[in-house]
Amino acid sequence: MISFKMKPENHAILSRWSKKFFFIVFVVAAGYLMFLGVDGYRQASSILGDHTVVTVPVELVDITEERGRKGRTKLMYHFGYSFDAAGSTHEGAFTTSESNADPYMGEDVTLAIAYSNADPSRFDRLEKLEGQAGLGSLAFRMLVALLGAAFLAAVMHLLLVAKLIVPRQPAAPEAAPAA
Repeated sequence: MISFKMKPENHAILSRWSKKFFFIVFVVAAGYLMFLGVDGYRQASSILGDHTVVTVPVELVDITEERGRKGRTKLMYHFGYSFDAAGSTHEGAFTTSESNADPYMGEDVTLAIAYSNADPSRFDRLEKLEGQAGLGSLAFRMLVALLGAAFLAAVMHLLLVAKLIVPRQPAAPEAAPAA
């Protein structure tokens, strides 16, 4: 790995600034991830607060191939469904990997959809909403957000100050010739 050498006193200054910068990165990343968790909990709770459940058929819309690193490929299955509520048709879709697509493949496969009675355009899969509406799952998402953001900030700081930019070693003093 490429590393740049720097005077030890300058490296100490860089290390202090890096700690402050990546602490700010941690706070912003954790805040954003926690916001996403709370927003998902709020949306799921509001839909499940006054909802109707419909069972709809699931249909395979498309299969795409995604290429990853080192030539690896994986298939992504795109499913769709539609239902009528309050006099209008609502359409939804979701994507899953090949290994998770088995429950949705086959004839006469149905899916439970929950929609808000007040606004039927707010809907999602019932199992997903139930998973997001629990306080236990919210607490778990908050914990993962904090630990994940802390881990990423710490790793980025260490890569910067311990691998990319390193302190220069002082030159060894030359030995005096023996007389």
